[in-house]
Amino acid sequence: RPRHVHDARVGDLVALRATLLGELKERGNACFKASQNDQAVELYSLAIDLDGAASAVYLSNRSAVHQAKRMWREAAADARQAIRADPCFVKAHLHLGKVLLQQRQLGEAREAVQRGMATLQEAGQNAACAPLQVGEPHPQCPGPSAPLTRLHVAQELLQAIMQQSGGGGGGGGGG
Repeated sequence: RPRHVHDARVGDLVALRATLLGELKERGNACFKASQNDQAVELYSLAIDLDGAASAVYLSNRSAVHQAKRMWREAAADARQAIRADPCFVKAHLHLGKVLLQQRQLGEAREAVQRGMATLQEAGQNAACAPLQVGEPHPQCPGPSAPLTRLHVAQELLQAIMQQSGGGGGGGGGG
């Protein structure tokens, strides 16, 4: 068999896999938005099985569904696995912070959110869609800049954690 035929088949399989992953994610997102949480978990799980355990996006999405179902242990496990898969995936840090906040593990929740914020700040030094100032779009990013939105979410989550821990959100006392 000529090599170019083999390469074409491999290329077709790679493209088919990418299409299938995209479809699973899209359908999972639609189910989640429609509060069809069991179906969403199943679709994200299929994507994780197909893409491997290193897929931070699908793990993070499944963590969000587990949160909606108030399945905190599963949500935390998926968020932690997503962080291991991609330590720079900010949404996973935020999901972990939300779960830990729900479990009243305020110190760990604060640390998770602060790690996510530090990741955003590092991305600001290295990425094309760097967070500038909250609310300021980046000229190279179409529409609202995702890092800016996540920074705002992280700040609000951190403030909620501080309020629940009695910290009030003012000052930090350390560096």
